[in-house]
Amino acid sequence: VSLTGLGRTIRRHAVSILQVATPLFHALVDECLDDLTSLKAIVSGGEAFSYAHVRRALEGLPNVRLSLCYGPTENAAITTCYRPRTASELAETTFVPLGRPLAGTSVHVLDEQRRPVPVGEVGELYCSGLGLAAGYLHRPDLTAERFVELTDEGQGAFRAYRTGDLVRRHARDALEFIGRVDHQVK
Repeated sequence: VSLTGLGRTIRRHAVSILQVATPLFHALVDECLDDLTSLKAIVSGGEAFSYAHVRRALEGLPNVRLSLCYGPTENAAITTCYRPRTASELAETTFVPLGRPLAGTSVHVLDEQRRPVPVGEVGELYCSGLGLAAGYLHRPDLTAERFVELTDEGQGAFRAYRTGDLVRRHARDALEFIGRVDHQVK
């Protein structure tokens, strides 16, 4: 089905909830925004969000609840979620934040020595919590490299996943995606 065909189908059947990957979300906002007015909720994730697309969606679809998700497969696919209500709320930043961790999940922004980085500094994002995978099947070497033991004064020792994603922590714990520590294509 074509993009415009998808838009027409959403409109014709008065679809109320849509879950799509980030690139399709961006394309629908660009090409089919008027066809999305029946929606009550859009859940999207998989790649970094364009600030302009999220702003356009918030302005053009004021009755839609956006859930913009981030997370590696190794941590149950959704680790954090950002739910902006209005374009003015988004305007408090110049980027689309990764959002807050889901219940039972924690995120940690750490330097190369695995120490917490201060607000404003870039560090690698680590995820921990209930959704954390046991490791990679038949890959103990990769499991040992990516699933590491961390220690926190409040929690003690716990396992976490090194995402390879670089983020910057801003005031009020807003996380900004910066890039990758490696050249992995996501």
